Amino acid sequence: MKIKSGVLIFSLTLITLIAGFDLYANPVFITSPVKESTANRFSGNADNFLSVGSYNDVEFDKIFSVISFNSKYAKFSRVEMAQLGFAVKTDNLYTGFYYGGNAWKTFGDTTADGNIYNYSERNINNRSMRVYSVFPEIRTDRFNLIYNEAAVLFGFADMGLRFSYATNYQSLNLTEDFGVGFGNNPDLYKSFYKEYGNINPTVTWGMAKDLLPGKGIKPSFAADFDFFRNSSRREAYLAGGTTNGQEVTFSGNYLLLGLTAGLGGYTLKEQDAFKLGSDFEYTVRMQMWNSEYSYRDENNNFHINKLKGGRVHNAVANSFGEDHQINHIITPSVNASFSADNLKLSARLGVPLTFWKREETFLGLKTGQFNGELVKNGRNDITRNYIVNPVFESGMKWEAIPGLFALNAGAVIDFGRVTLTRTDKKMFSQDVEISAEKVTRYSFEKASTELFLGICLTPTAKMELQAVCGVDTGNVINVFNTDPTRGFIAFTNILATVRY
Repeated sequence: MKIKSGVLIFSLTLITLIAGFDLYANPVFITSPVKESTANRFSGNADNFLSVGSYNDVEFDKIFSVISFNSKYAKFSRVEMAQLGFAVKTDNLYTGFYYGGNAWKTFGDTTADGNIYNYSERNINNRSMRVYSVFPEIRTDRFNLIYNEAAVLFGFADMGLRFSYATNYQSLNLTEDFGVGFGNNPDLYKSFYKEYGNINPTVTWGMAKDLLPGKGIKPSFAADFDFFRNSSRREAYLAGGTTNGQEVTFSGNYLLLGLTAGLGGYTLKEQDAFKLGSDFEYTVRMQMWNSEYSYRDENNNFHINKLKGGRVHNAVANSFGEDHQINHIITPSVNASFSADNLKLSARLGVPLTFWKREETFLGLKTGQFNGELVKNGRNDITRNYIVNPVFESGMKWEAIPGLFALNAGAVIDFGRVTLTRTDKKMFSQDVEISAEKVTRYSFEKASTELFLGICLTPTAKMELQAVCGVDTGNVINVFNTDPTRGFIAFTNILATVRY
């Protein structure tokens, strides 16, 4: 008992120390139809095999495998995603592997305007070069980006350690002379570079065993690093065949650092088939910009400077901005569950409290200077948001045919977001303040609901099939609709597991 108390003190101290930080987002991973259709109130082997706190709950002897197809949600883009995973274990080590992505969705797509594969070859200025009808581009539509994520989980000594990586990053780098336009005199360029997308590694640690037997407490901690890149620069030829350097046409790169600490649940009361518990989670997100901008010297040549803490708003108008954001989210919650025979019920009420601060300052090049010095020029706003957004989740699992067929249902009630916004607004012109005001706003978002329905089939003791189905837009229940795109057989998330 003395050892367990020491572990508890260490874990609670760890949570206290990291309370000033928090997590941005994990990769999607596998969300089973059971979990989705019960509004996150119940989970299964497919959800637990990559969970740092629940991997011990996965039921298998040697190998566990899962395959899933989800047509509703991916992290950076709402597109279809296939997911594969498997886990193995020895006496002292549990190892889970996972991959998810949508590479088939847009790979090889050449339909977009500005595609680098659409060009002609011409002889210009006594040399052959590629000429594009429009400027070469890469996709920046988050709904149509190639997305990949992978993870590995190590479970040992009643702890879990997971490393994950997610990305939809893409880039285009043209280093040979090329032209853009129609006719005999296209615009000529020496180089062009553009990048867009997220690069997102995450590390998550958690306890897989209750620190207080019979009561709970399984602390967890996650550190998330979301590197977002969105920049472009080019070097154009002048009339005489020379260039005046690279121009940054846009730059908005940042690191969104998130750290999350969770308590891991505590049982307040348990009697017969009823259980009442609580939980607590703290998150902090910090956005740190690291961009570039270009300026002209007295000879009209371009130079590039770092723009730490800011981004380019409009390169043509020489408009830039500093942007500092920090977001604290505290989420206390209470939950209750009940089970009897073949029926299980569960509900949770969470009340996220968000404290968000943003300072945004518009900058411009200092008049009369040619060294790239920036001064305040435009808005200087300090905004503080205080947000309350209660959410109620409920789920049901009913084994209609025990051991063979189960029906799942769930509902989410979002009671609406209440926001208090206070903004200190100032205007500057060449570093001189010209106006100031304080603005207060209240906003109230209406409540919303969402229903879920799913099935689970267990044809053998080693295989399980799951699906989300039957609920259409507007919470319309289409269980008996004969339209295959809208009825009970219209699946949005399907999954199969095999274990032995």
